[in-house]
Amino acid sequence: MRTTQGCGPGEYEQGATPVIRATYTTIPDQGDTEGVLFDPTSITVTTKSPSGVLTDYTTPVPEITSTETGYWDFTFPDPLTEIGKWVVTFVGGGASKSVWFTIVKAAVYV
Repeated sequence: MRTTQGCGPGEYEQGATPVIRATYTTIPDQGDTEGVLFDPTSITVTTKSPSGVLTDYTTPVPEITSTETGYWDFTFPDPLTEIGKWVVTFVGGGASKSVWFTIVKAAVYV
């Protein structure tokens, strides 16, 4: 069995282009404190906008990249302008993980 952990919840200002990371590891064996990092054969990332629009991305696409074994980043293709709660779900290797973050109105300096 395999698991994935996501990171990225928080707040970003309107116009940001967040990068969300998932870490893929096997489930630890008895006595192990951590699993072994691995790369799934395929990864699908689904984004859900505050208005409910779902968008799927499946490897190989430029929005999903691996920095090293087991670490996968999703970069939004465009700056996010819709204010509210966004949800990003990674699916791969028989596991899924969702994270969320909020886009807030950008501060305007005059």
